[in-house]
Amino acid sequence: MSKEVKKGNTIEVDINLEFTGTVRNYSILIESQYVPTTNDKAQKHPVKLDGDPIQIKANFIGVKGSVIKKFEVVINEKKWKIEDIIFKYEEIEVNIPVPYADFDLKQIAA
Repeated sequence: MSKEVKKGNTIEVDINLEFTGTVRNYSILIESQYVPTTNDKAQKHPVKLDGDPIQIKANFIGVKGSVIKKFEVVINEKKWKIEDIIFKYEEIEVNIPVPYADFDLKQIAA
């Protein structure tokens, strides 16, 4: 069953990252809010919702040829992930709107 949420509600977000090669720096924003990580993970970080879809934005800086093996976002026990992104240059930007339905969320009127 879908979890009903309103714009402005706070949800918990988990992030898991795996790399091969050298990734020097990265930043992850969920709904334009920075999510701090420790050892390439974030657990139960609160994020305030801004409406459907959930905006995921991440910037990675690394050595050409390095690989983002896994970039996973978990909300409402549902996973969204991308895998095996190869650095063709020294920077990668991920900017993806993910529909609420992918996280088993349903927006209701405020």
